Amino acid sequence: MAMLKYGGGYEAFTEKYGDYFVWGYRLGGDTGLMISSKSFSTKKDESYGITLTVEVLLIEVSETWTKDIHSFSAGKSMRLVGYDTLSDTNWNVTTTAESGITALVDGTREVILASQNILERTLKELEKQNMADGDDLSHEQCEFLTGSGLAVELVLLPMSALRDVARWTTEKNVI
Repeated sequence: MAMLKYGGGYEAFTEKYGDYFVWGYRLGGDTGLMISSKSFSTKKDESYGITLTVEVLLIEVSETWTKDIHSFSAGKSMRLVGYDTLSDTNWNVTTTAESGITALVDGTREVILASQNILERTLKELEKQNMADGDDLSHEQCEFLTGSGLAVELVLLPMSALRDVARWTTEKNVI
């Protein structure tokens, strides 16, 4: 308040503290999953030939030998990409063989289980910090929310939107 009255007014205040303030947090967690697959096949045909020509006493004889080479290859792969913000976990599993499908299924199961109980896990983390709906937050709690993955969005509002700030900018006697 003293800065507003004696220290340069609203302009000095916003110069020091910024134009926006944290109005609130949107809490929760996020879990995502993508599974993709691809397959390919390649067919290659090559033909090689050798021609032998022999000329003896004005008689010419030619013989040609050819060899055809055919090759074919095919394959498939599957990929799982997933994340969970509450546990700070990422999944990236790629398989190209039947034996690797187990790892892909296990990873998929983990992501799905994480997404099914995301509300319970979020509430449990908030209870650990003694946070309740409507309570004012301490600086430590704000740091916890932003560092733990619980705050999925910071809601910022301009300082000029505050009723008190509007009054401070128009009145001479703020304090």
